Amino acid sequence: MRLSKILIAIQILSNAACALRAGTFQEVYAFPSGPANASPNGLVLGPDGAFYGTTANGGPSGLGSVFRLLTNGTVVPLAYFGDPNGNGPQAPLAQGKDGAFYGTTLFGGSALSGTIFRVTTNGALTTLTTFTGTNGAFPEARLLLAKDGSFYGTTANGGVSNMGTVFRLFTNQTLATIGTFVGTNGSSPDSSLNFGSDGAMYGTTSSGGPTDNGSVFRITTNGVLSTLVFFDGTNGAVPFSGLTAGPDGAFYGTCSSGGDNGLGTIFRISTNGSLTTLLSFNGTNGADPEADLVLGLDGAFYGTTYNGGTNDNGTVFRVTADGQLTTLVLFDGTNGALCYTALAVGNDGSFYGTASSGGSLDGGNIFRVSVTPRATMLPLTRNGNGWNVSFKGQAATAFTLQRATNLLGPWIVLTNITTAPNGTAQYLDSSPGSVRAFYRTLSP
Repeated sequence: MRLSKILIAIQILSNAACALRAGTFQEVYAFPSGPANASPNGLVLGPDGAFYGTTANGGPSGLGSVFRLLTNGTVVPLAYFGDPNGNGPQAPLAQGKDGAFYGTTLFGGSALSGTIFRVTTNGALTTLTTFTGTNGAFPEARLLLAKDGSFYGTTANGGVSNMGTVFRLFTNQTLATIGTFVGTNGSSPDSSLNFGSDGAMYGTTSSGGPTDNGSVFRITTNGVLSTLVFFDGTNGAVPFSGLTAGPDGAFYGTCSSGGDNGLGTIFRISTNGSLTTLLSFNGTNGADPEADLVLGLDGAFYGTTYNGGTNDNGTVFRVTADGQLTTLVLFDGTNGALCYTALAVGNDGSFYGTASSGGSLDGGNIFRVSVTPRATMLPLTRNGNGWNVSFKGQAATAFTLQRATNLLGPWIVLTNITTAPNGTAQYLDSSPGSVRAFYRTLSP
């Protein structure tokens, strides 16, 4: 068999219709309404397979808590807030190199302007530093872990102009302000930071700039701050979300308003500041996105909207890098409402999130969204007269690999194969035929 006579084409399908099914929704845990453990703020997956998170309210003082979600759906309170150790945490936790979790409270502390805290998996809570206004005030975003074990973050207010700061928390708990916003370069950074491939950090401000609609900025670890783009309403406005790195090296994010319908956008921005609006929300498919996007194994992004959908309680969506949006879940209040924090990926490949209100007990909930597994073909490699056919998808998931001589079939089942813990699978097709072969994967 000569290589020159073989034409190989790759067709990747997640099901026979080439369409993604709507997400399968499950309420994992419901928070009661009232003062007890209300308003959860997102999740982070721990090394033990459990999720950890915070609530803005609840606990003995009604000022918030840290909790652990066990794999069986049980929620275990770990720690409670109450001045002077802070109150009202608004952001998901971040895991440190020591295995503990780090986070911020919006209020409380000695100056009532917020704190940074550390909490262990057994619930030992330590206040590391307090914001005083001059060094920042009212942190609302998740902390970013650096390679050296320090953390970077933002405050929505404080600093020399009281318009927000970028800070660094060293491993010895010393706090340093490395960037300050003054309005002309943006103000009120409500979002988390993320590292780019150049080692600098990228983020957004929710206001400031020529039209007071916010900005995207870049800041180096030694404090060189530059604005990449200002939002003007037509290209989006008021970004509350941080930026998520895509496989193409660009960043993807959302604006909570602006765009064609004034209801928010999804955008792509390169590291040199080239901004592309991928889509504008129209209300029916969601409105007012406030949370960071999450990159899925299929190369698409997953996120939530705070409003919109059939009952204006928000949605869960999937969007491709070219702006094709699929609504996975419509919140109606009974299954949750008003999501403002990012989704997290569990060990089972499902997406987990928190709704700040609604749910079966009307105090917010933790939910899971499972989507039809998809696979991405990897480059074929020659193996004798055959081919090594490889793909990557959800870890530990069964797929059917098929081959045909044309896209209309008939399709022949080559094997049923389960992906490895890293999500990859490989099969040797030793007899692909002498003319051409098309390959596809089908999910269960």
